[in-house]
Amino acid sequence: MQNIYIDQDFLDRIFGLYDVHYETAGEKSGFYSHVDGLNKENADKLVSFLEEKTRQPMPVQKVSGGIAQLEVNQEEVKGGEISIREYPLSEAVIISMTIGWIFILSLMTFWIPLIFRSIVIFLFGFPAILIISFVYSWVWYKNFYFNFSQDKGEIRSKVIGQSVSYLYYDRIQNINVSQSLFDRLFGIFTITIETAGERAGMRLVINGLPRESAEKIKDFLLAKSKYYRGGL
Repeated sequence: MQNIYIDQDFLDRIFGLYDVHYETAGEKSGFYSHVDGLNKENADKLVSFLEEKTRQPMPVQKVSGGIAQLEVNQEEVKGGEISIREYPLSEAVIISMTIGWIFILSLMTFWIPLIFRSIVIFLFGFPAILIISFVYSWVWYKNFYFNFSQDKGEIRSKVIGQSVSYLYYDRIQNINVSQSLFDRLFGIFTITIETAGERAGMRLVINGLPRESAEKIKDFLLAKSKYYRGGL
């Protein structure tokens, strides 16, 4: 098992329901492996059960004469937590996301049949697109949260629906620090944490970090991955 996610779309929020997804490295597991319609208590119980079953023992390595515990820098592993409280997102991410959404929503109008396009542009012209894009980005910024503790990581986001993604350090395959075109304009960076799960690149993402914060989070996660996977 690679990743565990909890989703709650707009209708789920109205009825107080949660969907739990558990993803393996299989191509279609992200589609088939999920349980819909749970209440909060049962969703939490299922996540706890899955976490207990997938938790790996401490890494070991073979040495001459037997097996010894893997030698690592204990300070890197037990050095507390990294969270959005210590490494907040830059407010510039609101502007960057707003520009991105304006671009996406503007392109979407070209897929509308010509006969309806004038009506859509009249009702949802550039001012409306600007307002919708800004409000979406601002709400996302205010509700985004991440925390990487000693045992696992957690990334939360909420706009209309909400999502919680859990990261297990022994599942990490790659950690990418990148900049989109709009990110470069505002000097912010994005961290993408990849596992063997199909949807990790969409869910395990932190946008809008200053360079120093992005580098420190990357180093923290690499140290965790090295410890839990043994010699990575």
